[in-house]
Amino acid sequence: MIQKVNFLTIVILPIGFILVQTLLSKNDSKYPGLIIPILNFLFSIVGIIQTPNAKNMLSGFIMCNTTTVIALIILYICQRNIKKKNQMIKMKIQDLE
Repeated sequence: MIQKVNFLTIVILPIGFILVQTLLSKNDSKYPGLIIPILNFLFSIVGIIQTPNAKNMLSGFIMCNTTTVIALIILYICQRNIKKKNQMIKMKIQDLE
C-alpha cells in the first residue's frame, strides 16, 4: 500500500498537474491557464497563516509556490506559442492579399 501511494504522489500527480495546466494554457485566452497558479498561491497563503514560526513561514512559502512558478512557466510558454501561431496566420493572410 505504501509503495502505491509513493508512486502516485511522485509520478502520477506531477504528470497530471502538468497535463491539466498545459490543456488550460493552450486556450486563446490566458485566464483559464491562471486557475491553477491562483489556487496554488491561495493555498500557500493559507499554509503560511497557519505556521507559527517566521522561519518556517518563509521556507513554507517558497516550497508551496514552486508549483505556482512551474504553472506560470507552462502558461507563458503556451501563450508565447499561441502568439507565434497567430502571427504566422496573419502573415499568411497578408501574403494572400
